[in-house]
Amino acid sequence: MILGITGGVGAGKSSVLAILEKEYNAKLILADEVGRELMQPGEANYVNIVNAFGKEILNEDQTIDTKKLAATAFSNPLETLRLNAITHPNVRVRIEWMIKEIRDKEPDALIVIEAALLSEGHLIPLCDDVWYIYTDEQTRIKRIMESRGYSQERCLQTIARQKSDAQFRAESRVVIDNSHSIEETKAQIERQMKKYR
Repeated sequence: MILGITGGVGAGKSSVLAILEKEYNAKLILADEVGRELMQPGEANYVNIVNAFGKEILNEDQTIDTKKLAATAFSNPLETLRLNAITHPNVRVRIEWMIKEIRDKEPDALIVIEAALLSEGHLIPLCDDVWYIYTDEQTRIKRIMESRGYSQERCLQTIARQKSDAQFRAESRVVIDNSHSIEETKAQIERQMKKYR
């Protein structure tokens, strides 16, 4: 089966992915990583991004400076939509190709696609099921401060820019509460995986 995993920053999606990979031999496809690959010189999204946002976003070696791109692309909603319109279609095509490659080698493999923008990238139709990794706001803030060194204010701004809890729940069938211990998260995953069997 193909499982979609979504959730906001600081929700701990990576710990859920690690459990699925280790305990269930899942093959992971990370949409952000695919997106970064497609921004490299010679790849599908490179020229269109440079044309849309200007050569000011380039490093000396002509690679895209993702921090400069983010500063421009996330400065207002229209610029964000512009970037997404360039990147999402090619990300989906590459993910479809990756799924086929995995299926050719292991027809019964569990494939997991992780993306914060699962619906915006039109990836939900590829999935047999979608899990939303939920974590309460205070825990998310604590995790972001520890992992990225952000101030509390910046954490709140980052969370506010993302989809709301209600929006994530609306596009998911299963909610995994990752606010507590890793053991509790593992137990929820195990219960869900037993249902699939």
